[in-house]
Amino acid sequence: MNQWIFKKLAYLKTNYRVVILKLFLLISGMFLMALGIRLYIPTQIGASQVDFSIYTMIGLKSGTTGIFENNNQVLEQYYANFLTYFYIGLTFIAAIFSTISTIKEFKSTKDKTIWINYTFKILFDVIITFLLPQIVNLFNDLISSNSILNLLRDDFSGQNSPGKAAWFFLLAYIIYIVGICLWVKSTWALGPYNSICSEFVRLTKIKYGASRFICDILMILPGVLFFGLITNGDKLSFFFTNFSIATMVFLFLTGPICNTLIKRLDKVLDYNKLTK
Repeated sequence: MNQWIFKKLAYLKTNYRVVILKLFLLISGMFLMALGIRLYIPTQIGASQVDFSIYTMIGLKSGTTGIFENNNQVLEQYYANFLTYFYIGLTFIAAIFSTISTIKEFKSTKDKTIWINYTFKILFDVIITFLLPQIVNLFNDLISSNSILNLLRDDFSGQNSPGKAAWFFLLAYIIYIVGICLWVKSTWALGPYNSICSEFVRLTKIKYGASRFICDILMILPGVLFFGLITNGDKLSFFFTNFSIATMVFLFLTGPICNTLIKRLDKVLDYNKLTK
């Protein structure tokens, strides 16, 4: 343990620029991802794979599909808590993947220090599980649903404009994607959402884009399987409103886009060239 600590301190002393860069990527990526989530939700043109499952859980809790009524009052009341619960589940699954991979690596290398890295990885996943929903809540307080909905209203009819909503969603999605890529590029404290994909790559050796797509499909399954159990409201309307164009974008484009952008970032920010 002491040897591991001295090694990390020596790395910090000689490569503090890399450490500062990774810290910047981590923090900016986390906040941009949370901001993207906050901005896209009021557009109501579909939900991400994670959010569709969360919306279903909120519907089951509140007993109604009308979670967007009264300027998203029900949704915003429960969203952060249910995002935390969902991330707890992802953390558990990511921990299983990481345990299997670490055992295989230990059998091959006999390097006991990998268990220290494993412990910190799980610890940071737990921290992110409780921290990220609070960052989303912070943006909820800073940017009200009313202010976003006012931007989406048609100047003449006063109703939500589908065109404005689509362009606003695109802006939010770009912010969300950039946040994910910066966060993953940092390689630090990936959190359960990013960690489960990275651990799946480590375990299966498949490409990141394919791993993200598979994980995204699995994340939406709880919502698809259980939305029919919501007791009150128009269930079909709930499904087709939230499982819509935006959902397809999140499912089929997020993995490939992230994979491409991270490769570009790897060329621009090559840690090997920056490390002494």
